[in-house]
Amino acid sequence: MLDYWVSFAATGVPASVSGPDWPAFSHGEAYMHFSGAARAALDPAAGMFEMHSEFIRRRREAGEPWFLNVGVNARHDCEH
Repeated sequence: MLDYWVSFAATGVPASVSGPDWPAFSHGEAYMHFSGAARAALDPAAGMFEMHSEFIRRRREAGEPWFLNVGVNARHDCEH
């Protein structure tokens, strides 16, 4: 992984002499997987985009806030 970061910092292209080519961003959601030996892979979280889209759609339909509803911006639905 260090090879890729050093190469990217120096040239703008992540590369390693001992590892596979880093895949370019694409609609196939290519990414580099680092666990043991580095390897190129696709779709790091299958279905996540669809899940988030459905979550946001349901919140909008219910008239609920859907953006930045975490931390200090979180809405608390409790009666005092």
